[in-house]
Amino acid sequence: MSLPGNRVQQIFTDSKGRIWICTAVGISLLNQQGEVSRIPMESDSRNARQIRETSDGRLFLNTSSHICEYDEEENRFVSRFYLPLEHSVPINIFIDKADRLWGIGLYHITCFDVEKYEKLLTFQNEMTPYGFLRSNGELWFSQPQGLQIIDTKTGNYMPVPMAIRAHPVLSSANVTLIHPYDEVSLLIRTDTHGLYYYNIYTNEVLHESDNGFPFEVPDMEITALYTDKNKNLWIGSYDQGFTVRYHYKQRFNTNDYLRVQTENKSVVAVVADKEKNLWIATRRHGLMQWSEKENRLIYIPLQHLFPDMHPNQILFSGIFVDSRNHIWLQANTRLVECKLNQGELRHVKTYHLPDGINCMTEDHSGTIWGAGTNEFMYKLSPGATAFEQITLYPKSFHFTNGLLTLSGGKLMIATLNEHLYFWTLLRVKNKHWKLIPI
Repeated sequence: MSLPGNRVQQIFTDSKGRIWICTAVGISLLNQQGEVSRIPMESDSRNARQIRETSDGRLFLNTSSHICEYDEEENRFVSRFYLPLEHSVPINIFIDKADRLWGIGLYHITCFDVEKYEKLLTFQNEMTPYGFLRSNGELWFSQPQGLQIIDTKTGNYMPVPMAIRAHPVLSSANVTLIHPYDEVSLLIRTDTHGLYYYNIYTNEVLHESDNGFPFEVPDMEITALYTDKNKNLWIGSYDQGFTVRYHYKQRFNTNDYLRVQTENKSVVAVVADKEKNLWIATRRHGLMQWSEKENRLIYIPLQHLFPDMHPNQILFSGIFVDSRNHIWLQANTRLVECKLNQGELRHVKTYHLPDGINCMTEDHSGTIWGAGTNEFMYKLSPGATAFEQITLYPKSFHFTNGLLTLSGGKLMIATLNEHLYFWTLLRVKNKHWKLIPI
């Protein structure tokens, strides 16, 4: 079964590893087999805005007209709080560390007791289009006159930090998004004044145009911010897809030697091996190895790896390090497997694949997977001497630009097809490969 709607509003993984997908017309559950099932909701509205989880694993869903709780036995969301008034419609809901539920509506902020299913506190405000709950229990929300903060532990208002309160623009700006950039700072997006960086410890505010802002802000209307486990910042936009600001580039910017060496070079991939070397593949300037411990950058000779090609002909598209610490170089239509031995990158084997490889991953069994600018996936099982070609799609224009091994062992594939992104899962069923659209 497919999703109930195309407008995905949240993807949420609960403590049991289940993936919930909230859409404007319903909520679905994605199981470990990659199958999507629609979950009934006891609500006047089908609008599944957000799902939140308490510390003991209870799930609450915001549908705008109701706040519902997931009933495990009945496999459906049951209404717990009915919100009939338009001005009480919750735009955001949060669960604090005391397992109280906070709903931010257009003109009200309400705290709910999810044990007794009753309201505890209600704050009346002017129009509140956005809210954000920090890990320390501070509930930040936007007001026409600027940011406001409620301490959810005490239920009292608290002062806005002086750096924000005294800022000539941010103090009264309409905040539409707040994201924890790292352990000590927040990113604050405004509707007309761009992005701000607030350092909690130094009480400093920087605009995206200021010197010292931690990354280059893309020229797009930002709608979402997400930091992955590698501290890379994913930036989603209204109509231009997404872009990534990689954490390693911050290290480059604070290292003058490395920054100068990579300046004006098109870096297509950066990966770390198990010996903490950083491998940097450039489009036309070869392959480099950087040791953080020695702060030394080495240009890797390529003649022994591509003996029949002039260095100017070698066009890297990526680099991958597997669990054995073998380094896979993706260039032109070749996939070159190498291993590092006493500081030297030695050739293991070269594989020639139609149209080349753009992305790779390794699954939990040690199988290497690759894909590129055609309708195929390529599979190298442990002990195999050649890649197996697997047809994923009918022959047409397809471009696989991302592969990821999920914690459950399945593969997630990102494919560009006729200028539209869609995500699929790959699994084995009766020894046949099956694509499952999400």
